[in-house]
Amino acid sequence: MVNVLVHLHPDFSCELEDVLKKWNAAQTSLIFDGIHPPKDLEALLLSGGAIPLAESLEIAKQIRASLGHTSDHEIMVFTEKRIFEDPYYQLYFGGLDGAVTISLDVTRRLFEHSTPTENYIFRTILCNIINYLAQRAGFETHSQTQGCLLDFCNIMPEIIRVIEAGPRFCQPHLEKITDKGNAYLLDLVDVVAKSEKIPEQDVEVSKRVTAFEDPIDIGIVVALEEEFREVYEHIRSRAKPIFNDEINQYYYLFHRGDHAKPYRCVTTFIGGMGPTKAALAGDRLIQQFKPATIVNIGIAGSMDKDVAVGDVVIADQVDEYLHSAQAIDGTGHIDFDFKLSGDPYKSTAEYVSHAKNLQYAHPAVTDNWNRNCAQRLAALVPQNIRSTLLEKRLVREKPRIFVGNLASGSIVGASEIFVGWLKDNRDRKYLALEMEAAGVMSAAHARATASLIIRGISDYGDSRKHELDKIEEGVLRRYAMNNVITLLWTLTDLQLIRRTAAI
Repeated sequence: MVNVLVHLHPDFSCELEDVLKKWNAAQTSLIFDGIHPPKDLEALLLSGGAIPLAESLEIAKQIRASLGHTSDHEIMVFTEKRIFEDPYYQLYFGGLDGAVTISLDVTRRLFEHSTPTENYIFRTILCNIINYLAQRAGFETHSQTQGCLLDFCNIMPEIIRVIEAGPRFCQPHLEKITDKGNAYLLDLVDVVAKSEKIPEQDVEVSKRVTAFEDPIDIGIVVALEEEFREVYEHIRSRAKPIFNDEINQYYYLFHRGDHAKPYRCVTTFIGGMGPTKAALAGDRLIQQFKPATIVNIGIAGSMDKDVAVGDVVIADQVDEYLHSAQAIDGTGHIDFDFKLSGDPYKSTAEYVSHAKNLQYAHPAVTDNWNRNCAQRLAALVPQNIRSTLLEKRLVREKPRIFVGNLASGSIVGASEIFVGWLKDNRDRKYLALEMEAAGVMSAAHARATASLIIRGISDYGDSRKHELDKIEEGVLRRYAMNNVITLLWTLTDLQLIRRTAAI
């Protein structure tokens, strides 16, 4: 038996895995094994552009080795790039030494103007796989169209007809396949041809694959990797990594929502703290993807006695409190002091209104979010610790949503005196303290892009911060981040976030 490793591409990983299981059950000559490549190697395949066939095959071999497999295992990977090999400008696929690369670029171009009744992209992908396996077994392609799977590399307009009709092999190939003892190829075809799920899967996969160049609705900027890790757990199965080699930055494309038209999203994490880095990351994301809305999510420290750990603050206004601050002579025992000036940014008005009215306009949905957060708290924090936190009123049974002002600057808040000084000298209405929102907001304002800032409270911005962060290795930070993420999903499920008009 031959082992075949098959790349579970983010756009159709679930559908392909389902077919691989059926193929394994239908025959005994091949063992198909779906794989998730390391993200850094997968990103090289999933970014746009063009790539020589030999280079794409080398990436496939690196993926195979990185997953602990030897050259005895064949591997098939998918790429968004146009693959070429002299004298061919564009290839459907190519293989060498047990490695195969299949290009989705040519597939997307073939079907980009198809009607809803011509959604055959998933079947096309499956037929590409069978086509390669047939050629690997020694069966040649047709120079003239025969309505056969092995027409696949020749006349493009005929491809849809072949797929729609079957897929199938022509009679001469059927006879040769049987004579040579390769009936497993017919078993693979039968699984595709007879599956009742394929038409539905075709529609869904076609939407995802052809939407690769669609406008982005939501751009999400996250500061720290620990925060992004929580985001990634929510999008893992459908996140498509894109690497911008000019700025050495990864972006992750994904769809959000089960409705007829899901949101098209992209997210990235900065990898550091502070408004300057956030402004640069926000500006680059907006410049490259032009989202309708840029969202900054993360954790923050409370600056208000009513705002507890786990609560979520949606910013009405973000104040970069150190902007144009002036050092002045101090009084008493203090040699110098700061005279604050600040630079406030107003959030997009409609998002502020949605947040303020969420529990009244959508009570059932808000209650569901509350329950989910409470369940998450119970799952993350052991009962004895949770009881102590609840008794001390550091955490609520169910979180609340607050709308108000954020203090944003390059200082980590771990002092009650500092928090008090900041409120006394700048804004007594501050609800929370964090370090990146002002940077993202400045990029949004400069690019005239709608903005939404959502922050989960993970501590109190005072001496208790260190102790709270230590609980179960930062479990409260994870809990706070989870509440933020699920609230953002709630807003998308309610269709309350702007969309980019189709171009």
